[in-house]
Amino acid sequence: AVMLMYKAEAFDNLKMFDAAITTLNLALRKKAGRPKDLLIELQYQRGVLYAKTGKKAQAIKDLNEVFAQDPNYADVRQLLTQLL
Repeated sequence: AVMLMYKAEAFDNLKMFDAAITTLNLALRKKAGRPKDLLIELQYQRGVLYAKTGKKAQAIKDLNEVFAQDPNYADVRQLLTQLL
């Protein structure tokens, strides 16, 4: 999952947003046994990518889930405020 997260970051840096989202979807497919912090980061990154690509509803869904687990995570509160 960590390697997929780095791969998604590389796609993001190359502005290949759909490939980055697909990669994060793969990383999030299996949640059992993965550290909670890693899952939160993966979902946060996917939410940010959804926002970048104009997929507002999906971005809000992912970022709301991150916020529910950790309201102080990165800038999730600010991102949600901007999207709502």
